[in-house]
Amino acid sequence: MQAVILAAGLGKRIQSITNCIPKCLIEVNGKRIINYQLDTLNNLGIQDIVVVVGYLQEKIRTIIGNRVIYIENAIYGKSNSSYSLWLARNILLGDFIYLNGDLLFHESILKRLLDDPAENVMATDHSKIEQEDDMFKARIEAGQIIELTKRMDPKKNERCGARAGQIFKKRKKRSVQCAGKNRASGRQEPMVLFHF
Repeated sequence: MQAVILAAGLGKRIQSITNCIPKCLIEVNGKRIINYQLDTLNNLGIQDIVVVVGYLQEKIRTIIGNRVIYIENAIYGKSNSSYSLWLARNILLGDFIYLNGDLLFHESILKRLLDDPAENVMATDHSKIEQEDDMFKARIEAGQIIELTKRMDPKKNERCGARAGQIFKKRKKRSVQCAGKNRASGRQEPMVLFHF
C-alpha cells in the first residue's frame, strides 16, 4: 500500500497564515499537520509515501527531508488537486491512500479505511454542514456516495449527508466511480472520477 499527500496548493482561504508557510506545515498542538499524517501512515505500516508539492515547496522539503518521494506541480497556482493527483499516476503502482495535505484526522479513521473490504472507500464527516462551507459535500444513499461536489446546498438537499474530508482508499485495479447527474442529458448515470 502506498500513500499520496497532495500539498501543492496556495491555501487561499487562510491566506493570512499561508503567506509564510504551506497549509500542511501549520502547527497544531506543537506538531505540523503533515507530520501527524506521516506518523499515522507509518504507524499503520505505510512507508511508501508520495508528496505532491508546489507552493513554498522548499519549506516542505526542508521539514520532511527524505522520508517521502516528491513530485512537483509546477503550475500549482492555476491547477487543482485532481491535477496534482494525476501527476503522481506513474509512481502509484498499486493500492494507495489519498490525503489532502491540510487534513487532521485520528488514526482510527485511516485504520477503518484500510480494514474496509471495499475497493474504493472515502471517509466522510457527518457533522452539520453549512451552505457556505467550501468543502466537498457528499450525497449518500444506501451507504454509497452518489454525488460529490462543492456546490451542493444542504438546506435544499436532505440527503446531503456528509462533508468529504478527502481521506480515500483506492484499489489500483479499477477506475474510481460514482453515480452522478450527466449535465448534458440530465440523467443519473455512472461517472468516472479518476482513472489510472
